[in-house]
Amino acid sequence: MIKISLNGIREVDADREFMGYIRLNIDDKVYLDSIKIYKDERQDNGIAIVAPANKSGDKYFPFYKITSKAFTEMLRDCVIRNYMNPDNKEFVFNADKDEKIGLYVHPDTNKVDMLISGKLCVDSFRIMQNKENGELFISMPSIKRMDPDGKPQYDRVVTISKGYKEEFNKEILDKYNKYSKDKTVKEEKPEDATLKAQVI
Repeated sequence: MIKISLNGIREVDADREFMGYIRLNIDDKVYLDSIKIYKDERQDNGIAIVAPANKSGDKYFPFYKITSKAFTEMLRDCVIRNYMNPDNKEFVFNADKDEKIGLYVHPDTNKVDMLISGKLCVDSFRIMQNKENGELFISMPSIKRMDPDGKPQYDRVVTISKGYKEEFNKEILDKYNKYSKDKTVKEEKPEDATLKAQVI
Protein backbone atom coordinates (compact mmCIF):
# COMPACT_ATOMS: atom_id res chain seq x y z
CA MET A 1 0.00 0.00 0.00
CA ILE A 2 1.18 3.50 -0.78
CA LYS A 3 0.87 6.07 1.98
CA ILE A 4 0.79 9.68 0.85
CA SER A 5 1.27 12.12 3.68
CA LEU A 6 1.51 15.88 3.90
CA ASN A 7 4.92 16.63 5.32
CA GLY A 8 4.28 20.08 6.75
CA ILE A 9 3.29 23.46 5.33
CA ARG A 10 5.83 26.27 5.13
CA GLU A 11 3.72 29.38 5.56
CA VAL A 12 4.81 32.59 3.85
CA ASP A 13 2.00 35.08 4.40
CA ALA A 14 -1.55 33.89 5.07
CA ASP A 15 -2.96 37.38 4.44
CA ARG A 16 -1.77 37.43 0.83
CA GLU A 17 -2.95 35.52 -2.21
CA PHE A 18 0.18 33.34 -2.10
CA MET A 19 0.01 31.37 1.16
CA GLY A 20 3.06 29.12 1.15
CA TYR A 21 4.52 25.76 0.14
CA ILE A 22 3.80 22.14 0.97
CA ARG A 23 5.84 18.97 0.57
CA LEU A 24 4.34 15.56 -0.16
CA ASN A 25 5.95 12.45 1.28
CA ILE A 26 5.16 9.33 -0.75
CA ASP A 27 5.64 6.31 1.52
CA ASP A 28 9.05 7.65 2.68
CA LYS A 29 10.37 6.87 -0.82
CA VAL A 30 9.58 9.91 -2.96
CA TYR A 31 9.31 13.56 -1.86
CA LEU A 32 7.54 16.18 -4.00
CA ASP A 33 8.59 19.76 -3.24
CA SER A 34 7.76 23.35 -4.21
CA ILE A 35 3.98 22.85 -4.38
CA LYS A 36 2.40 26.29 -3.93
CA ILE A 37 -0.80 27.23 -2.11
CA TYR A 38 -2.88 30.22 -3.21
CA LYS A 39 -6.08 31.78 -1.99
CA ASP A 40 -8.72 31.22 -4.66
CA GLU A 41 -12.34 32.13 -3.97
CA ARG A 42 -13.39 30.29 -7.12
CA GLN A 43 -12.68 27.00 -5.34
CA ASP A 44 -15.27 25.54 -2.94
CA ASN A 45 -12.78 25.51 -0.07
CA GLY A 46 -11.11 28.80 -0.99
CA ILE A 47 -7.63 27.57 -1.97
CA ALA A 48 -5.79 26.37 -5.06
CA ILE A 49 -2.82 23.99 -5.05
CA VAL A 50 -0.36 24.57 -7.90
CA ALA A 51 2.39 22.18 -8.92
CA PRO A 52 5.86 23.52 -9.82
CA ALA A 53 6.30 23.96 -13.56
CA ASN A 54 8.85 24.85 -16.19
CA LYS A 55 8.01 27.67 -18.60
CA SER A 56 8.53 27.34 -22.32
CA GLY A 57 7.44 30.36 -24.32
CA ASP A 58 4.05 31.41 -22.99
CA LYS A 59 3.16 27.97 -21.65
CA TYR A 60 3.82 26.27 -18.31
CA PHE A 61 4.45 22.53 -18.05
CA PRO A 62 3.81 21.17 -14.52
CA PHE A 63 5.93 18.37 -13.07
CA TYR A 64 3.02 16.76 -11.20
CA LYS A 65 -0.48 15.89 -12.40
CA ILE A 66 -3.37 14.33 -10.50
CA THR A 67 -5.64 11.77 -12.15
CA SER A 68 -8.29 11.78 -9.38
CA LYS A 69 -10.55 14.72 -8.48
CA ALA A 70 -11.32 13.06 -5.15
CA PHE A 71 -7.62 13.03 -4.30
CA THR A 72 -7.33 16.74 -5.15
CA GLU A 73 -10.22 17.62 -2.84
CA MET A 74 -8.77 15.52 0.00
CA LEU A 75 -5.44 17.28 -0.37
CA ARG A 76 -7.07 20.73 -0.32
CA ASP A 77 -9.12 19.87 2.77
CA CYS A 78 -5.98 18.66 4.52
CA VAL A 79 -4.18 21.94 3.79
CA ILE A 80 -7.08 23.92 5.27
CA ARG A 81 -7.17 21.74 8.41
CA ASN A 82 -3.43 22.23 8.81
CA TYR A 83 -3.82 26.01 8.86
CA MET A 84 -6.72 25.80 11.33
CA ASN A 85 -4.96 23.29 13.57
CA PRO A 86 -1.12 23.49 13.60
CA ASP A 87 -0.94 20.09 15.35
CA ASN A 88 -2.56 18.36 12.38
CA LYS A 89 0.55 17.59 10.35
CA GLU A 90 -0.40 14.53 8.34
CA PHE A 91 -2.69 13.64 5.47
CA VAL A 92 -2.79 9.93 4.66
CA PHE A 93 -4.18 8.39 1.51
CA ASN A 94 -4.02 4.60 1.55
CA ALA A 95 -4.15 3.14 -1.92
CA ASP A 96 -5.60 -0.24 -2.82
CA LYS A 97 -3.25 -3.10 -2.05
CA ASP A 98 -2.64 -3.81 -5.75
CA GLU A 99 -1.53 -0.29 -6.53
CA LYS A 100 2.10 0.77 -6.38
CA ILE A 101 4.72 3.19 -7.67
CA GLY A 102 4.88 2.48 -11.39
CA LEU A 103 7.84 3.57 -13.54
CA TYR A 104 7.24 3.91 -17.28
CA VAL A 105 10.23 4.28 -19.59
CA HIS A 106 10.11 5.90 -23.03
CA PRO A 107 13.43 4.97 -24.72
CA ASP A 108 12.64 7.02 -27.85
CA THR A 109 12.70 10.25 -25.80
CA ASN A 110 14.79 9.08 -22.79
CA LYS A 111 11.95 10.23 -20.51
CA VAL A 112 10.47 8.41 -17.52
CA ASP A 113 7.00 8.81 -15.99
CA MET A 114 6.17 7.84 -12.41
CA LEU A 115 2.55 6.94 -11.61
CA ILE A 116 1.80 6.79 -7.87
CA SER A 117 -1.15 4.64 -6.81
CA GLY A 118 -2.94 5.52 -10.02
CA LYS A 119 -3.66 8.94 -8.51
CA LEU A 120 -0.58 11.10 -9.02
CA CYS A 121 1.64 11.32 -12.11
CA VAL A 122 5.19 12.71 -11.97
CA ASP A 123 7.10 13.26 -15.20
CA SER A 124 10.26 15.01 -16.40
CA PHE A 125 12.66 12.31 -15.18
CA ARG A 126 15.31 11.86 -17.85
CA ILE A 127 17.87 9.17 -18.64
CA MET A 128 21.21 10.91 -19.21
CA GLN A 129 24.74 9.80 -20.06
CA ASN A 130 27.82 10.88 -18.14
CA LYS A 131 30.17 12.50 -20.66
CA GLU A 132 33.29 11.41 -18.79
CA ASN A 133 32.65 7.69 -18.24
CA GLY A 134 29.65 6.99 -20.50
CA GLU A 135 27.52 5.63 -17.66
CA LEU A 136 23.77 6.21 -17.65
CA PHE A 137 22.05 8.00 -14.77
CA ILE A 138 18.62 9.39 -13.92
CA SER A 139 18.23 13.17 -13.91
CA MET A 140 15.74 14.51 -11.37
CA PRO A 141 13.14 17.16 -12.36
CA SER A 142 14.30 20.64 -11.35
CA ILE A 143 13.44 24.30 -11.82
CA LYS A 144 16.09 26.61 -13.23
CA ARG A 145 16.54 30.04 -11.65
CA MET A 146 19.25 32.70 -11.59
CA ASP A 147 21.08 33.59 -8.37
CA PRO A 148 21.97 37.22 -7.43
CA ASP A 149 25.24 36.89 -9.37
CA GLY A 150 23.41 35.86 -12.52
CA LYS A 151 24.53 32.23 -12.32
CA PRO A 152 22.01 29.45 -13.03
CA GLN A 153 20.79 27.43 -10.05
CA TYR A 154 18.59 24.35 -10.13
CA ASP A 155 15.99 23.65 -7.44
CA ARG A 156 15.07 19.98 -7.33
CA VAL A 157 11.32 19.36 -7.16
CA VAL A 158 11.52 15.59 -6.70
CA THR A 159 13.77 13.76 -4.24
CA ILE A 160 14.25 9.98 -4.09
CA SER A 161 15.11 8.61 -0.65
CA LYS A 162 18.42 6.79 -0.11
CA GLY A 163 16.55 3.58 0.73
CA TYR A 164 14.61 3.60 -2.56
CA LYS A 165 17.21 5.11 -4.89
CA GLU A 166 19.02 1.86 -5.81
CA GLU A 167 15.73 0.09 -6.64
CA PHE A 168 14.51 3.18 -8.55
CA ASN A 169 17.66 3.46 -10.69
CA LYS A 170 17.89 -0.29 -11.36
CA GLU A 171 14.28 -0.65 -12.53
CA ILE A 172 14.51 2.31 -14.91
CA LEU A 173 17.89 1.41 -16.42
CA ASP A 174 17.00 -2.28 -16.76
CA LYS A 175 13.84 -1.34 -18.68
CA TYR A 176 15.68 1.22 -20.78
CA ASN A 177 18.38 -1.27 -21.80
CA LYS A 178 15.76 -3.93 -22.55
CA TYR A 179 13.59 -1.64 -24.69
CA SER A 180 16.61 -0.18 -26.48
CA LYS A 181 17.69 -3.64 -27.62
CA ASP A 182 14.23 -4.78 -28.68
CA LYS A 183 12.03 -1.96 -30.02
CA THR A 184 9.00 -4.29 -30.08
CA VAL A 185 9.06 -4.61 -26.28
CA LYS A 186 7.67 -1.54 -24.58
CA GLU A 187 5.84 -0.79 -21.37
CA GLU A 188 3.48 2.16 -21.65
CA LYS A 189 1.85 4.26 -18.97
CA PRO A 190 -1.82 3.25 -18.48
CA GLU A 191 -3.98 5.07 -21.05
CA ASP A 192 -6.50 6.41 -18.52
CA ALA A 193 -3.72 8.11 -16.55
CA THR A 194 -2.57 10.00 -19.63
CA LEU A 195 -6.04 11.03 -20.72
CA LYS A 196 -7.38 12.08 -17.34
CA ALA A 197 -4.29 13.74 -15.91
CA GLN A 198 -5.06 17.23 -14.69
CA VAL A 199 -2.93 19.92 -13.11
CA ILE A 200 -3.32 19.90 -9.31
